[in-house]
Amino acid sequence: GGAAPVGPSADELGRIRCQRDTLQRWWNDPKFQELLKGCVVRLLVDKQGDTKLYRLCVVEGFQRGKPYKFGKVSTDMHLLCRLGQLFRTYKMDYVSNGPLTAVEFAEWQAHMEGVNQLMTPDFVKRKIRHLRRFAKEQAGRRSSSSSSQGSSSSDSDSGGRRKRRRVKD
Repeated sequence: GGAAPVGPSADELGRIRCQRDTLQRWWNDPKFQELLKGCVVRLLVDKQGDTKLYRLCVVEGFQRGKPYKFGKVSTDMHLLCRLGQLFRTYKMDYVSNGPLTAVEFAEWQAHMEGVNQLMTPDFVKRKIRHLRRFAKEQAGRRSSSSSSQGSSSSDSDSGGRRKRRRVKD
């Protein structure tokens, strides 16, 4: 037999993980929806009293379903997620902002290895690059839309706002 397949490290996986805050910001951007495919989310899959059980899942896409409240908006978009051979839809508000634990990572790795679906290092590197590019584009879009129309904020020291002082002669 050959060497055991090597998947991404917990650190690498963390870099292609999407948190709820990020989802709330970009979920309705078609480019982001495409980009999210293959990323990992930490999902709340069970809750018993104060005990919460999370699983790492790979996002396969979006699917319309029953409307629900997500942050300040109502949406019918659900995440289609995969854990090994298991496909299921989840409301986006089940995605966690919390840190990834070593146990969750080990469980995910064992599960994906068991069905021979570990991510390749190349895939992870490519995904990280695409996510960075998207973030850079968004940052550029935000800064250009926040400056006043028709002139850049460097044209005047008031950041594009009109001065209301009258000059008396």
